[in-house]
Amino acid sequence: MPPPRKDQFDLFPAPRKGVRRSDAVLAKKAGMEASERGANPAWVASMMECIHKTCRVCRVFNSDYVMKLYTGKEKTHDLRALGPLMRRAAKLGWCELAELPPRNSTRRTLHASPREMWRSRIYEGPR
Repeated sequence: MPPPRKDQFDLFPAPRKGVRRSDAVLAKKAGMEASERGANPAWVASMMECIHKTCRVCRVFNSDYVMKLYTGKEKTHDLRALGPLMRRAAKLGWCELAELPPRNSTRRTLHASPREMWRSRIYEGPR
């Protein structure tokens, strides 16, 4: 494959160190933080347990797998808080984003929207 030409620009450049994030990226981060802050603390604790259990039993998964394990009575007003919890689990070393294309959700309320795939870092199943 020939090297890229100098007169072409990259559509998806990697962020450079010291470059300010775009307003859209900052708004996304603020929205995710707000949804996590507004979630029911009991629900957050239950969901973190489900995420941990999913990481132990599934090699590769998405948020649908986590929701299938959730059997608690706790509710929260906005399930979008699950995204920031998945990122928190990644920071705890339980999982990482998999280098796989997103898979459409099986949850009816999500209308088959694509969900990020995650790879467990604490998988305990058969090798």
